[in-house]
Amino acid sequence: MLDEFVVRPREEGASTRRVLVTVGTLFPFRRLVDRLLEILPPEVEVVWQLGTTPVDDLPIETHPSLTPTRLQAEAVAADVIVAHAGIGSALLALNAGSVPILVPRELRRGEHIDNHQREIADELAARGLAIAASVAQLTLSDLERAASHSVTTPQMPPSFHLRAAPAGRRPRTKSRHERTTRF
Repeated sequence: MLDEFVVRPREEGASTRRVLVTVGTLFPFRRLVDRLLEILPPEVEVVWQLGTTPVDDLPIETHPSLTPTRLQAEAVAADVIVAHAGIGSALLALNAGSVPILVPRELRRGEHIDNHQREIADELAARGLAIAASVAQLTLSDLERAASHSVTTPQMPPSFHLRAAPAGRRPRTKSRHERTTRF
């Protein structure tokens, strides 16, 4: 599935004006929020989906969760998507045309039950489909680098039509799957 995504440079002038930050909805990830607040310029518009992350003491407007439709719309509208390295968040970004910045939660910090997010981030980064960074390593230049690229998937092949069976031959009955599948 990941082999279908292609990364290309964006046209000149790509910038980081709008950022979507999603850290999932189950586990808090305050370290990432604090780091982003340190590096993001004040003029950048940020949509924060932070789940259970406690941020009442911060001067930001957040959402515990967004509906799938709203989250998809925010992903498409974002110049950059910064996410925990959950596969759902990574695929959301890729399908929205963005190279995500994936910041894995760490088991040793009690942020998850294991280190599978590190494996996901490393695999996607090795394929050139994401930028993987630890919280401490995350920089504004990572965001600018992500904004300077887009992700596409190859076009589907054109549809085709089958000719009718030759005269005198009875056409084969289609299975239920064939009747509902469009080619």
